Parts: sequence; structure tokens; C-alpha cells
Amino acid sequence: MIKGPAPPPSAAAKAENRRLSRGMSRDFVRDIVVSGVLPWVCVFALQHFGVPLLRALVIATLLPIADGTFSLVRRHRLDGIGTINIGFLLASIAITFWSGDIHVLLLKGAVLTGTFSLICLGSLLAPKPLMYFLGRQLSTRDDPELVAQWNARWAFPEFRRIMRLITAVWGIGYMLEVVIRVITAYTLPPITVLAIAPVITYGTLGILMVWTIVYSSAMRRKYADAEASAGAETGSP
Repeated sequence: MIKGPAPPPSAAAKAENRRLSRGMSRDFVRDIVVSGVLPWVCVFALQHFGVPLLRALVIATLLPIADGTFSLVRRHRLDGIGTINIGFLLASIAITFWSGDIHVLLLKGAVLTGTFSLICLGSLLAPKPLMYFLGRQLSTRDDPELVAQWNARWAFPEFRRIMRLITAVWGIGYMLEVVIRVITAYTLPPITVLAIAPVITYGTLGILMVWTIVYSSAMRRKYADAEASAGAETGSP
């Protein structure tokens, strides 16, 4: 049985989508400022006043740590990703002081994205890839009916292929980001690396998100047309 097109979203759903979009935009801008602009300005200013580069980088790293801690306190609950990020930044500072190597701080983002890349690629060996679960979370927002519909799609081979392809592309994309980060960290001045780090981070994320949206939309149109054609053939005498 071919299902008809999904009903248009209600006014409440549209308002909720707009609210979520505004919230994501605010978080995006804030993250760029706190994790990118302010640390760069901090290092530049401290260097101007004669603070050694290693110490300046450590002080600049305290800014995103403070922001992340404030966010956790404001929400009155522990956030898995936020807590891991804060712990990793603190560990990076400790290792930097112990080793005296500024590349530890310059490459802290590469370790996180590299780990995510390995998880993506490794999940291709699992029964269901990582993007299946992330896609379900983003698409259903824990609505039981939508979750059931999403889970039912796994029965279709083409849906499984799409989920695995998206997971592979994200894994490879972030692995390429790691390569770029390592090259820049060892070939460019530290202040330059700090300045372009947000460009690399959000450039990679933006490219992967745009590709995913375009590819997913194309697949939806393809199968909507196929269902329409099948329905027309079924209804013909």
C-alpha cells in the first residue's frame, strides 16, 4: 500500500522549528566567538605584553573551559559531550605543561574530530551505523510515532545503504580535517593556527551538513517519484 504525502506541519510545529533554529544560530555564533575569536585575541594581546606563547595558549584555552562550565551549571545537568570536552581541554593543558609542546594545545581539536571520525568508520562494521542513530535523534525529537516510523525504514535495503553512505562520508570528511589540522599545526605560526582553527572546524561541518541535506533531499525526491509512479501503475486499468 502506497502512503500519501505527509500532512504539512502545524503552526505549533513551525513555531517550534523556528525557535530551535534561532537557538542553534545563537549557539553557533557564541561558539565561534568563545572558541575562536576570543582565544585568538587573548593570545595576541598576551604576546603583545610579553607573555610567553605557551602560557598565553594555556590562558586562552581557559576561556572555552569557563564557558563550557558555565553552560553546564546553567542547565543544572551534566551534558555528555560538554563534560567530555571540558575534561579533554583540562587534560590538554596538563599534558602541555608536562611536555612543553605547544602542539598538544594546537591539535586538541584534531583529537576530538579524529575520535569522531574513527567512531563513524568503525560503526560501519556494526549492525547499524552511527548516523542512523544521530539522524533518528534529529529527525524525530523523541516523538514515539516518528521514532517508530524511522525504525521501520531500516527494513528497506536502500535506506540502509543511504545511512551507511552518509556515515562513511562524515567519517572520511573528519579524517581529512585531522590531516589538515596536523599540517597547519606544524607548518604555520601558532597564532595563525589559532585564527584559522574555527574556519577549519565550521568549514568542515558546513560542507558535510550541506552535502547531507542535498543528498537526503535528492533521495527523498527520488523515492517519492518512484512511489508516485508505482501508485499510478497500480491505479491504471
